[in-house]
Amino acid sequence: MSAQTSPPPPMTMRERWIALFVLCTGMLMIILDGTIVNVALPSIQEDLAFEQSDLAWVVNAYLIPFGGLLLLAGRLGDLAGRRRIFSTGLIVFIVASLACGLAASQEMLIGARFLQGVGGAMTSGIFLFLAGLGHIRDMRREKNFAPGNTVIMLSDFGVPISLVVLLISTGAL
Repeated sequence: MSAQTSPPPPMTMRERWIALFVLCTGMLMIILDGTIVNVALPSIQEDLAFEQSDLAWVVNAYLIPFGGLLLLAGRLGDLAGRRRIFSTGLIVFIVASLACGLAASQEMLIGARFLQGVGGAMTSGIFLFLAGLGHIRDMRREKNFAPGNTVIMLSDFGVPISLVVLLISTGAL
């Protein structure tokens, strides 16, 4: 016999917006990570005594599991629950980010970056579904996609634009 489960109670408007905020904040962290790491590569190289040729592993250790597990994470979300996979991925990403910040060796940093890629794939593989379709059922779809797409766009373009504005305002450019 299988136990029947009742559908979750409808979310209030406040709960919907909080959920959308959490989703967008998680995605913003994952997208900005690539920019932050690329800017920090010279400091990472100096602090952890990376050779120039080995420095690529700091970036690749994230990209390989991220790209390789993206589809698998989406399917796992279908099977095990999207909210559960998204939350787990976000926790893995945050813990791995902390480990990256505390890394005292090249190996520890590369291992933590690998875990960041796993967490990023778990979160990104499910983000658009949760933000746009599944998690906030009663809101209009375009209303859900707008904040998510805005977060993605601003995190990709906002950092370089902010950097140019900062350089111009300080007179360095």
